[in-house]
Amino acid sequence: MSDAGQASVGQILRDAREAQGLSLEEAAARLRLMQRQVVAMEADEFESLGQPVFARGFVRNYSRLLGLEPDALLASMEGAPAEPAVVSHAAP
Repeated sequence: MSDAGQASVGQILRDAREAQGLSLEEAAARLRLMQRQVVAMEADEFESLGQPVFARGFVRNYSRLLGLEPDALLASMEGAPAEPAVVSHAAP
């Protein structure tokens, strides 16, 4: 999950939402998601959000809504690659 003393992605999202006085319902409505999806993000249960690409998109949008830097949160998500993958094109 997370290193000792370091807040998880979900905890950072929850703390930012609460600091702004947003309820779960308000956050879900602004994101156009179901409340359970917002709860899953805040609980670091990204696997319940479907494919990793969807989970990463939800976290990106949620972090932007809260005024957080999306790239920093995405980089610390469990299973995120340490560096971008290099794509090489094979000759036809």
